[in-house]
Amino acid sequence: MIMKKTATQILLALAAVISLGGCAGSGSFAFMGPKQEKTLEKTLPAAAGGTLRLETDLGSVKVTSHSGTDVVVTTTLQAYTRSETKAEEWFDQFDVAFQSNEKDVEVTGRWKDRSLWRKVRMNVNYNIQVPEEYHLDIATSGGSISVSDLRGGVKMHTSGGSITVGDLEGEVDVHTSGGSISIGKVRGGVLARTSGGSISVNEADGPVDVKTSGGSIRLKNLRNNVNARTSGGSIHADLNSQLNEPAELRTSGGSIELSVPPGFKAELDAETSGGRVTCDVPITVRGSIHKTHLRGTLNGGGPLVTLHTSGGNVRISEH
Repeated sequence: MIMKKTATQILLALAAVISLGGCAGSGSFAFMGPKQEKTLEKTLPAAAGGTLRLETDLGSVKVTSHSGTDVVVTTTLQAYTRSETKAEEWFDQFDVAFQSNEKDVEVTGRWKDRSLWRKVRMNVNYNIQVPEEYHLDIATSGGSISVSDLRGGVKMHTSGGSITVGDLEGEVDVHTSGGSISIGKVRGGVLARTSGGSISVNEADGPVDVKTSGGSIRLKNLRNNVNARTSGGSIHADLNSQLNEPAELRTSGGSIELSVPPGFKAELDAETSGGRVTCDVPITVRGSIHKTHLRGTLNGGGPLVTLHTSGGNVRISEH
């Protein structure tokens, strides 16, 4: 009886996976089984300082830079079926179009029949090479986005998938409806939003403004103003220079650690609803001293720094 029940549970689980795969198609998914592929390659004239605009109903996007001046787009369509005929029918229903004005490039991927995304098991992958100095404006209805080293600003949105940005000289504006965000060294500002996932920034010269509905936040080597919020997770931020505007780190559940440079000047407002506040930096305390909150002046005062958590410890230290 136990063996029969276990076998039944396994079959039901497999059926659920197959069902989910069948109704997918608005994004890139880890389908299993036999697949057919079709590759489209397109080289478009461009110029340094231009912009790649990509908007697609389906697909993951990977962008790298190269020493040339063209934009090279390799699009791989994957149909998860044994039937070559059925795969060709699916491929024919997804239209990839290209435009170029000798500087800027536009790429669009569209279902001819939008109801198909519920019926087919298909992925699309864009592998794109752009000039080293180029800007990006990318939107996908589902799939991960990855960008390596580039001199230019990036604006990217995915309805579901992770976002990875390497070293960049320019502004970063990224949004995902569900997935982690990882950003390398940025010679500019960072605006990052995710509805669920962690956020990390390795280095940033400009202002950093990040928010996640659930996940940890780790910010390193910051040289400008910072605001970070998470609905659930810890926040760790390293400041390498003096702030000139107020900063705020807030989490609904998790610890907060702020590391500041020697001589850092600020007005501090640190508080936790469940945990302890500790400060390893000399502070002139305002009001009473309590383990769950601390308000005071660091090195004569400066912009207001707010550190609030609903559950977890708060620590301010000097590096």
